[in-house]
Amino acid sequence: MTKNERRAKAREEAERVRQEELKRAKRHRIIAIVAVFVVLAIVIGVVVAVVNSQKKSSPSAASSGSSSTTGTSPLGATTDLITQQIDHVGKDGGISVGKSLVAGSSNAGAPVVDTYFDVMCPFCTIVEQQDGEGLADMAKSGDITLVFHPLSLGMFANTPYSILGAQAEYFVAEHVPEKFVEFHNNLFTNVSNVNLEQTATATKPGVAEIVEQATKAGLTDSQVADLKSALESNSYKPYVDSIMKQMTKNGLKGTPTVYVNGTEIQTINQSQNSMVLSEVQRIVKGK
Repeated sequence: MTKNERRAKAREEAERVRQEELKRAKRHRIIAIVAVFVVLAIVIGVVVAVVNSQKKSSPSAASSGSSSTTGTSPLGATTDLITQQIDHVGKDGGISVGKSLVAGSSNAGAPVVDTYFDVMCPFCTIVEQQDGEGLADMAKSGDITLVFHPLSLGMFANTPYSILGAQAEYFVAEHVPEKFVEFHNNLFTNVSNVNLEQTATATKPGVAEIVEQATKAGLTDSQVADLKSALESNSYKPYVDSIMKQMTKNGLKGTPTVYVNGTEIQTINQSQNSMVLSEVQRIVKGK
């Protein structure tokens, strides 16, 4: 092989090696780019998973009904004294129901009716017995969002049923939201009515009477046992007390008190009959 031939062969070999290096470098670049995209995909997947996990662990009222619609009355304007929050209950202590009549639900865009009551209050019993079913029907039809505000007035401080009844309402709203309205109705129909028929020998209702109504509303034996334990230990009393302090600070004068879209309406007429349903219908439906 001549000298020129050797040089030519060397150049060809050098070119072959250079081309191989270029191909290898190109493959490495492709692998690196693919690796970057794989890493980015993994990172994005982790971020999405974390966000979804946070959403599931902190459900919103719209997605799970865990937080009740806050009422529109001025009595719920500030809530600084209410430090505790429980499921299916608004920041102001209101328990809203919509078409499903499940505690924590609402009817989007519908007028909001806030009702403030004490299970021991005779006039509240009149309103509930005469108009409670009609108001619930309006919520079920989607005409209103009905918001219940259980309270325990100071004037009933020596009657355990007042504070026990309010605690029971919050327990059921939190733990058995689908039974809340039925349980609430049972209390006023079968227990609170004793205040309208009170005699000198009648006994004030207590834990046993409340638990009985929970059973009638369809709570399981386990749920009833938990309710009984909660009432006997007064576990919801600090919460109810904080709501009562807040409502008093915000201007509550007594019960029954009812607001429609933030405007207070008359509840009882001079004949001691409820005017709530007719007033709500007049405002909401123009009747």
